[in-house]
Amino acid sequence: SPEVANFFGVLVALGGCSKYLSSLPDTAISSLLRSRLLPLFNGPCSPPTQAAACWVLGELGACLTGPTAQQAHVALLHSLTIK
Repeated sequence: SPEVANFFGVLVALGGCSKYLSSLPDTAISSLLRSRLLPLFNGPCSPPTQAAACWVLGELGACLTGPTAQQAHVALLHSLTIK
């Protein structure tokens, strides 16, 4: 669908901006992850979209501490175990 294709493009753009985004305060990154990326791991999405979300989550989650970092790691582990 067009929505999925557009969201995939947004994820690729976020990944491309990961160096800039990682320089932002933790609260901004946490908000972005909680509102845009983590919900993708709770429902079905296309494999390319999920792969892009994992990439962005790995890039941005690495610079976080606290509960959001734990949520990011749980989401990545969950994506590895989906059957």
